[in-house]
This record gives sequence, structure tokens and C-alpha cells, in this order.
Amino acid sequence: MASVTVRDVDDDVHAELRRIAAQHGRSMQAELLTGVSTMPEGRRRNTVGQAVEEFLASLSGRIWSFDEPAAVEYAAIVAERRADGHPIGVVDAQIAAIARSRSASVATRDVDGLRCAGLDLVDPWRFGSG
Repeated sequence: MASVTVRDVDDDVHAELRRIAAQHGRSMQAELLTGVSTMPEGRRRNTVGQAVEEFLASLSGRIWSFDEPAAVEYAAIVAERRADGHPIGVVDAQIAAIARSRSASVATRDVDGLRCAGLDLVDPWRFGSG
């Protein structure tokens, strides 16, 4: 599963976002918005909602869709991983395919989950750790 960091979100909210993504295969935007919309009404929901809105606004024009080139890469990635004996989940395959179709890097903690040929993976939590 790919990662997004939104500051000041507690572990329960983070866990819920990951659960929703794994269960439903939603995009990052949908995961974040669903996480906020399913929180109990109140100040915390408003605070987290504002942080999510600001984060998504900062990505305006930089969110890539799962388009035709990504679909072609998706099929290749799923086949490659199956042939190697390491099947890949739908969400991870979509993320890898979008990035690979654009020659982009992916920053994630889940380097092993997204590993495939021709995809540059960066674990920002290990960067520069020698």
C-alpha cells in the first residue's frame, strides 16, 4: 500500500484510511475524503478535514489518473509479479502502473509491495540513513 503523510492525524484515522483503501481500492483522494467524512462530527473532524483539503489543494494539477497508458502498464506489472511468484494487489498495481507509465518515482514505505521492473522506488524513511 502506498503512503501519504498528513500531519496530526492519529493512528486510528491512519489505520482506517489504510483499511478502506485495501478493502475498496479507492484513490488516495477518496481514501482521505472518506476517512474524514466517516469521523464523528466535531472539532477534530473539522481540523483533520481542513488539513486534508489543504493537502489536496496543494496537489492541484499534479494528481495523475489511471488512464490508458497506466492500464497497459498495469497489465504488464500484474503479469510480471505473478510470473515471479509475487502477486501484487490491485491498489499497489495501479499506483505502480501510473508511476511507471510516466517514468515517475514512488515514495513509499512499502518498497517490497510495489517492487517491479522499471519503477524507481524511494523509501523516504530510509533516505540518507547510510
